[in-house]
Amino acid sequence: MDSVRKWGRKFSLISLVLLLVAAAGCSEKVDLAEEKRKRYQVDGSSLGANLTPDSSEDAVLETNTGIAIETDIDALMSRSKMLEMRSQQISFQEMLNDLEIQQNISERLLQLELNEEQRLFAVQNLLLSLLKRIATTDLKAREQIIKILPEYLDDKNDTIQQLAWGASATIHLTDYLRVEDADSSDLDATIDQMLSRFGDNPVVARELQGLVVQLMIRERRDKAVEIMDKLSQAYANSSNPKLQNMSEVIRDRMYLTQIQFDVVAEKMRTGEEGYKEQFLEMVLQLAQRKDMGKEIYREILATERWLEEIDQYQDAERMLAILEKNLANHPDETFRQIVAEDITKARSRIQLVGQPLVLKGQNRAGKSLSTEDQQGKVTLVVFWSATEPNSVRFLQQMLQIYGRYQGRDLEIVSYCIDKNIAQALSVLGNQSPPWVSMYRKEDVADEQGPDRAGVQQLPFLILLDREGKVIDVNVSIRKLPDELEKALRQ
Repeated sequence: MDSVRKWGRKFSLISLVLLLVAAAGCSEKVDLAEEKRKRYQVDGSSLGANLTPDSSEDAVLETNTGIAIETDIDALMSRSKMLEMRSQQISFQEMLNDLEIQQNISERLLQLELNEEQRLFAVQNLLLSLLKRIATTDLKAREQIIKILPEYLDDKNDTIQQLAWGASATIHLTDYLRVEDADSSDLDATIDQMLSRFGDNPVVARELQGLVVQLMIRERRDKAVEIMDKLSQAYANSSNPKLQNMSEVIRDRMYLTQIQFDVVAEKMRTGEEGYKEQFLEMVLQLAQRKDMGKEIYREILATERWLEEIDQYQDAERMLAILEKNLANHPDETFRQIVAEDITKARSRIQLVGQPLVLKGQNRAGKSLSTEDQQGKVTLVVFWSATEPNSVRFLQQMLQIYGRYQGRDLEIVSYCIDKNIAQALSVLGNQSPPWVSMYRKEDVADEQGPDRAGVQQLPFLILLDREGKVIDVNVSIRKLPDELEKALRQ
């Protein structure tokens, strides 16, 4: 579900506990007992075990208590950070042991004289270690966090308050999701408290949206809609302009959830019988709404692009025609212009299939380049921008693909759409990739650059055959290996 995935991009305490914390395999076996002996000895007889400095540290305590305590804090914090860094490289059982150690370290730190930054670090790590243990169905950890949370819910430090309320929401959400007919009163009360205390805080807003994501993933749609309604109303009255805008987005998502837009779209995508017509009828109904919001439009457009990716160009054109006809009289002039531009670009892409395409630009030295230079080879054009992290990361992934197919008459042309070439080069570390790197040229006509290709999102891929004709536009990254194999066999 695309709408769910978009909301789930930001990390939060709420989403943490609902992820299964499991690590299989270990690149390097670590002797836990030896690690414990490096500086601190941990009495593992109980979860509330105390950490005690070794004998050399005791000697320092006798001579200079102030220095010893400061050293103690630094060492404990360093130890905690080290354990967190290695959490993805150890076995599941070792991870559980580390979580107990991290909990003990945090409890030990909170017994010492800490500044605000150190105290925040200790509380955050204490809550996170307990939440991660809960994610492994450790009920004892749940009892512990329920016991300590009241101490931090009204903390003088606002950030600690936010962490505590986020953890509280996580616990109650987990309880609610584990039982089919669970009472949601504790969850509702926690959400109300978070909105009343931190209603203008974008970080808390992301946490609450993450909560909705988890409810949607687990098909608790009624509860998700109920919470979205609360969020939309609260953000509409916020003094934060970003949250005011978010109110409209959530309202649109709430409506899409109520009519099960995502469910019908998913069934249509997987090819279930009868859902294509139902989906197009739903698009028509949405487009006819005079108050159709931008978020609803973005969801429809995302599905149209998906139809392009699976080469269902006729159905994509039907969607474009519906949008064009019904949004031509939308009351928002700016919105109408956006729709017109999107439809023009989409039709440009669709009409390219089977036609020759020549793209022109320049190399880093200013020399003219053209995709015509690659005729005789299958050419994959990758549009990217230095300002779009996803497209930059994709260029790094392309190194593997290039290495696999380089000897089979495949050429890659990475086309940077930025006008600031220096910025693009700095992102690449001033090193050219092993393929053809093309940059936008000021005097290149629109029909020979990114506009001709109808580029709307990045990275954007177009596949050309050996004669320079378009095989596929808006190539799905997921389908790319199959598309390349098919093209290279022809």
